[in-house]
Amino acid sequence: MFHKANVMQIEEILLRVMQSQKELKEEVQMLTKKLEAGVEPKQEPDEIIDIKEVSRITGYTVNTIYSKKSKKEIPFLEYDGIPLRFNKSAIIEWIDNKYKKRSNAKNK
Repeated sequence: MFHKANVMQIEEILLRVMQSQKELKEEVQMLTKKLEAGVEPKQEPDEIIDIKEVSRITGYTVNTIYSKKSKKEIPFLEYDGIPLRFNKSAIIEWIDNKYKKRSNAKNK
């Protein structure tokens, strides 16, 4: 048999769950309205990474990345007087597009 304290704890938990569901539903409705109106939701700022991280993500050597950068074959950020930097999401998108092109070429 449940003690009164246990029942109260369960009721409190249920109320919190219901409130969370309500808040989530409101958030979904707000985002849906923004999307329907053509307003892009806020995105997290892109992470800026260095050439060593690009090497780790892509599997290319640092020298290969420098070569691809000089041929403008890889997306990079241009800043005067600042070491070479990359936008992580752009690198990931670049990799994805590269594999999609390969996959499409194989399927033809």
